[in-house]
Amino acid sequence: MDKLSLCVPLILILAGCQQATKSVSSAAEAFSSVQLEDQSHLSVVMDASDAIHLERRVGVGSPKYRVDRLIGRTRAEAIEMILGDLASDSRISGELPAWLHHPNITFLDNSWRYCHRLSSQVRIADVETRWMNNILTSDAPAHERLVLLFSNIFVSDYKTYQSAETYAQHHQIIRKHSVGNMRDFLAAVLQDPAVLVYLNNDLNTRANINENLAREYLELFTLGEGNYTEQDIRNLAYVFAGESVNPISQKYQRFRSAKSSLNRLVLGREIKRPLEAVELVLQQPAHARFMAKKFYREYISLNAPSEETVEKIAATYFKSNYEITELLRGTLSTPDFWAEENRLGLIKDPVDIILGSFRTLGYDNTSEYDTRDFSALFTRMNYSLIDPPNVAGYKGGLAWVDGGLFNTRKEVLSRLFLNDDFDFDFEKKRRLFAEFKVDELKRLADYVEKLNRIKARAHPEQLIVEAAVFRSVSNDMKKRRHPKMILNLVGVHLGDKSWDGMNIRIGMNKKRNYANVSIFENSCSPACISNFNKGYDSGSRGVRGFEVSPFEGGGPKSQLKERWASISEQDRLLLRRLFQLVHLLPDSVGNGRVFHRGGAENTSAWMDWLASQRKKAPFDDLRDKDGSVLP
Repeated sequence: MDKLSLCVPLILILAGCQQATKSVSSAAEAFSSVQLEDQSHLSVVMDASDAIHLERRVGVGSPKYRVDRLIGRTRAEAIEMILGDLASDSRISGELPAWLHHPNITFLDNSWRYCHRLSSQVRIADVETRWMNNILTSDAPAHERLVLLFSNIFVSDYKTYQSAETYAQHHQIIRKHSVGNMRDFLAAVLQDPAVLVYLNNDLNTRANINENLAREYLELFTLGEGNYTEQDIRNLAYVFAGESVNPISQKYQRFRSAKSSLNRLVLGREIKRPLEAVELVLQQPAHARFMAKKFYREYISLNAPSEETVEKIAATYFKSNYEITELLRGTLSTPDFWAEENRLGLIKDPVDIILGSFRTLGYDNTSEYDTRDFSALFTRMNYSLIDPPNVAGYKGGLAWVDGGLFNTRKEVLSRLFLNDDFDFDFEKKRRLFAEFKVDELKRLADYVEKLNRIKARAHPEQLIVEAAVFRSVSNDMKKRRHPKMILNLVGVHLGDKSWDGMNIRIGMNKKRNYANVSIFENSCSPACISNFNKGYDSGSRGVRGFEVSPFEGGGPKSQLKERWASISEQDRLLLRRLFQLVHLLPDSVGNGRVFHRGGAENTSAWMDWLASQRKKAPFDDLRDKDGSVLP
């Protein structure tokens, strides 16, 4: 039972149905007196039954060569072998796909993006294929089991954001940290773009608090229900405000203008910085117990463990300073794990049914299989590696056989291994996929070579844009006070600087009668300009904006002129060049139908305005190194 701090009154506060946090001084106090049980059961020499049980529970399937190596070992020695796999080179780190190192196209308008051969669907299929290949061929299947487990705890998905780049990074974070220290793992999760977007923290600002990440961090990631209050969630949401994602780079980015500057009381302690929330939850006894129960259900039984067993697993985890491999050791070392009554206490998930069966039958990295066929079978079993059903993940257990899924499991296995009508045509599909990847790399290399030749010829003040797409255009140009065109640019180069992408606005302020170009802190990757100090706060968006008239010294107001003067000459050159895109609009920009959506009268008004701005922002001749006038 939890110990209450002496001389400190305990005040119970009910917030809806959520009970207040129980006061325990620390995890150290809670687990200091826990004594580890007798370990004599681990000296038993393993027979085939023991070996199959261990391999099947910690890994995926039970290949004969994996089982044979365990027979004749003591249970303690076998556990050491499993943990040794996790520390060895046989553990697959998960090589990131090559396309992840090149500018992504996620922020572009869908109508243009889906025309790209390397569409997001193809990329996410690549992520899923690599994952299944890792599971099928790994010599450290215990690692693959941990990756699956933590993917179902720190949940994100692909379908919410439809960014293969972001999900690939999420999977890499899970894969890297699932055999590490929970302190580092939680810190990485709190800066994981996939998690931040999935739980709407990219919308969480001090002016518009969103509690999703704070709630799930306490409830589903670290502590479990009943171990925090609604006020803890509210205050933690303020701490997490401004922890966001750059939509161009798909990388973590913190926006100061969205953050709260105040300390907030969470779980009885004042914190201000997001990463303080890591140590905060680790100091709660509830965290170690929460993880102990997660591992018990994953590796031992669907039945609730005894309080004594939970305390012993939790104490092992705590005393290791939150090492995940020691949490696994503590779980596998319990008498419950080896008890006969628990050997049939779990229900196989679809990964075990399909990929585990293939591993058990002896498939390896020389076998003729195509993992893309397995994805379709997962769908029949209401399962997806990359698209869990909700933030709580898969329920597991009996849910795998509910609603007719038991018969589906039998049909899938029969189709895979008994019937002749399921023709994988492994070799053909593997060859086609390999050819596609080779062709992809060749096309990419050719493109980069051509781009580098263009950049080498260019004048240092010439702007190069690889692709430009209309995102939106005001369709009531004559009526709006601030009509604008929003453009997405891919591959922007000026002198020795390059940007993967930009999102810019070109338009006018009718009240003050000036044309302008505007950007935001998250409009570019890397940052468009050197500082936003003289910019403006965009309010609920939580990012600072920067609007100037680049051919009028910043604009007619003194504030605009000060803003223009606050940035470097290189910044000013970039903004002038961006505004000069008026010379290329609308015909040289993709998704041009957006420009015409407001009707003929609106289109005419925009065309007249563009013509007037071309006169105010004329092109000067630029010559290349050979003296020829550049286009």
